[in-house]
Amino acid sequence: MTELTRFPAVMHLISARGGGSARFARDLAQGHGHGLLHLGDELAVVEVAGSPAQFFPCQLPDTADAANWLQAILAAHGSRWLHVHYLHRTTLEWLEQWCPRGRPWLLSVHDLGFLSEHAFEQGLDEPEPAADWIGRWHAVMVSAAAITVPSAYLASMFRRHFPDLPVQIVPPGITLEELPVHAPGRLRTIAVVGALGPHKGKQRLLRWLQHADAERYRWVLIGYTDEQLHPGYSADGRLWVHGPFESQQTAHWLQHYQVDLVLFPNRLAESFSYVLSEAWAAGVPVLVPDAGALGERVRAHGGGALLGHPDQPEAVMATLDALADGRQLGEWRRQIAANRARMVPTLTAMEMAMNPIYDPQAEDPSPPLAQSDAIAHLQPYLRTQLDDVVFRHENIRLARDYAQVRDWAEKLDADVLRLQQDLTALGQVRAELDQALVLRDSDIAALQARNQAVERDAAELQLRNAEVEARSAAQIREAGSEIAELQTHVDHLSRKLDTQQAQNQLLIALSNAQAGELTVMHQRISALSSELEGLRIKAARYDRVLAWVPNWSKTLARQARNWLKPAGLRRRSA
Repeated sequence: MTELTRFPAVMHLISARGGGSARFARDLAQGHGHGLLHLGDELAVVEVAGSPAQFFPCQLPDTADAANWLQAILAAHGSRWLHVHYLHRTTLEWLEQWCPRGRPWLLSVHDLGFLSEHAFEQGLDEPEPAADWIGRWHAVMVSAAAITVPSAYLASMFRRHFPDLPVQIVPPGITLEELPVHAPGRLRTIAVVGALGPHKGKQRLLRWLQHADAERYRWVLIGYTDEQLHPGYSADGRLWVHGPFESQQTAHWLQHYQVDLVLFPNRLAESFSYVLSEAWAAGVPVLVPDAGALGERVRAHGGGALLGHPDQPEAVMATLDALADGRQLGEWRRQIAANRARMVPTLTAMEMAMNPIYDPQAEDPSPPLAQSDAIAHLQPYLRTQLDDVVFRHENIRLARDYAQVRDWAEKLDADVLRLQQDLTALGQVRAELDQALVLRDSDIAALQARNQAVERDAAELQLRNAEVEARSAAQIREAGSEIAELQTHVDHLSRKLDTQQAQNQLLIALSNAQAGELTVMHQRISALSSELEGLRIKAARYDRVLAWVPNWSKTLARQARNWLKPAGLRRRSA
């Protein structure tokens, strides 16, 4: 076996999946010969600095042998102490075995993983603390020589749960290059940068893209999702997915896509955000949720704004519409250009902040394990046939992508199992549907027979309807004629009525006149009656007198009277 390369005293324990913590450790290791211990699910790989670098894969030890295994790793590679960057259950179990040995080690906390083992799976802005998890980490953290965090936000969160442990803020740094020139203009292209998974706000972004106003802009994901690694469109063609890229090329791709604004849909509170630093380093303004270090940094430096209601697509689109004319974007770009050196920590500043932490650990008084003993202890764990293999940087990225693809494949396997169960359930549903279809066919046949009967009845009804309509038309015509005749008769009667009314009026007038005359006549009759009454009395007297006159005298008197009448009266009497 090739002799292991020796390098200075620091061995960084990081996640094999990479990420911001691995980038921080790699930046510290670069140029100083530090080692990197990549911890995976089934394998650990020691990376030895060099040109090219060398990689030594090892089987993971049992928890009982973890302390001896770690000590052998450090001794075999000439490292005097351990710098931990990965808060994982395996790391915790190793440290619980390692710390009682009194060996020196450092801890850099890069996220909220100290609150809960499943911090990234809770779907909350800040995970619910798990007392047992926090208690176990506290028991090992008390032995750490120093603890660092990347931001004031994470420092306050850490002190809230570990108030007795001192913590130092060391912001991750990047290399500042010449600020690219951005032509002023309207808001056109919006970018999201990085690996987009659930805790990075994937569902939140998809809800934004479903809003009708999202079509006004071009959306680019400079990175990939947990379901799409390759370049191509996603979200019904509204989002272009660029695919994996090297972090040092962020500024290049922001300029390539002519990005006007970088948007952060993050759900879980960020502890620092390299992406925010890289966006500002490229002179691009940002919109961030008001949570964690993202909100903290934008409030402190400007260069963008806070999203007040990130879970309300209408509010997000209203914020974008207010930026559409580009005036506020231009002001933010001028702000970034003037304060970029203060807004974006550099690698030099990061190293200067770490030097006072590293210096006290330079000399480890504990006796080191002999390299031969260390290699002998590691022999059962070392993978054979890989000693002299030189991995290119592309292969490392492929390995990381493979790990992600494997997780995705496991997810797909679970999805397939669920789908198989769904298919079984669907088979039962289909059998029930087949039975229902048979019943439906019989019902359809019955309905068709009833339909035919209804159609026959409808035809008969149509004939009867036609006859009724014909009779009705004839009756209507007859009724029309009768109505016309009746109308004529009514008109005649109306005229007669008018005449009769006129005659009645005349008769009324005549009656009124006759009534007057009758009144006068009644009055005259009354007068005459009065006179007659006197005459009757006289006549009675005369009749009594005449009764005494002989009849021959009466006859002689009548004759004399008739003789004395005028001739005309005599002829009338005759």
